[in-house]
Amino acid sequence: MDFDYWRYGNLDLNIDMGCCFYPPVKELSMIFEQNRKSMIEYLKLANTGIRGIVKFEDEIRAKHVTIKIDGRNPFIKTNKNGEYFKILLPGKYSLRVGLDCKDIYETVFEISNKTRLIEFNITLSNKLFRQYRDQALNRYPVFCSTSYILNSSFNLIFLTNLFIIIKQIVLIN
Repeated sequence: MDFDYWRYGNLDLNIDMGCCFYPPVKELSMIFEQNRKSMIEYLKLANTGIRGIVKFEDEIRAKHVTIKIDGRNPFIKTNKNGEYFKILLPGKYSLRVGLDCKDIYETVFEISNKTRLIEFNITLSNKLFRQYRDQALNRYPVFCSTSYILNSSFNLIFLTNLFIIIKQIVLIN
């Protein structure tokens, strides 16, 4: 789940609804009914935060450009249709659009308890299209600070040690 978030910017969820990993089939509908309301309420949270489309003045969608919200890592990217979304709690945020770790657009927005979801489309000038077209953009979230590089080497060491510990536990059992 952590890898999926840091590599692709996706939020994953693992729900354990009981102590039995594989409940009997006859109990599944009862378990579902007991948890239906809470699952629906959780799914409603997907409609909170900000979403929109980034495009150029001539309506060309800006795919795989960086969207930075309050400088949080990893930065999110627009998809192949220029769409972006981020689940956020109510509050005031800054949003920046970037190419190659250089900001080309900046604004501030606020999410209130009433609105919950802001649709904010961004139109970039056609002057930026040439620079955009010449970039080798990838679809994965990016990090534009050296602090991540330091943290990533720490994370690699941590994950390696964790793997060794898990391997030893499996061998013992």
